[in-house]
Amino acid sequence: MSYALALLVELYRAARVDGSRLMQLGPDSRASDLLALANADEVADLIAMRDLAVEKLLPRLPSGPVATGSTFEGSVDLNADADLIVGGVLVDFKATQGRARPDGSRAAALTRAEIDQLLGYVLLDYSDAFALHSVAIYAIRYGHYRAWPLDELCAELAGRPIDLAAMRQEFAQVVRVELPGYRRASIVDRIQRRVATS
Repeated sequence: MSYALALLVELYRAARVDGSRLMQLGPDSRASDLLALANADEVADLIAMRDLAVEKLLPRLPSGPVATGSTFEGSVDLNADADLIVGGVLVDFKATQGRARPDGSRAAALTRAEIDQLLGYVLLDYSDAFALHSVAIYAIRYGHYRAWPLDELCAELAGRPIDLAAMRQEFAQVVRVELPGYRRASIVDRIQRRVATS
């Protein structure tokens, strides 16, 4: 059922779904046909990731309110939702294969873009509705969980302490006012260049 749900979510998230297995279904397909799209290896992979999360993730999570797929006040400005928020910790799940090592094995990896993504979610919570105090990444294929207190992470990245409330308001200004103007100007510029070259 998890695999089927992922296929359905793909319809919402992906720019194109031409290659999706959902395209194998016809108008008379039933729920059993949808569930049959996952092969035995994929089901085993999902079960292994679930079992690893029970062992490695669940014991690390704080107590407190739990929310999945949460949207933020700023999600109307940028299409973004959180994988998991629990007890003030925003957890983003990463299912990548990781980076290749010289010996052919693979290792979990963390990129600056992934850290920026986490901070973007935090900044989209304009009014701090989720009372976030930490962000975390869970590499689901490796069972690796890493969390950072927001004040320490922001200070490390900025080289100085950050007023998160003020930063959220500045971010809202950029996303709501400056970015739409930039996008409009960019679109107009592209149209004008096409017209000039035709």
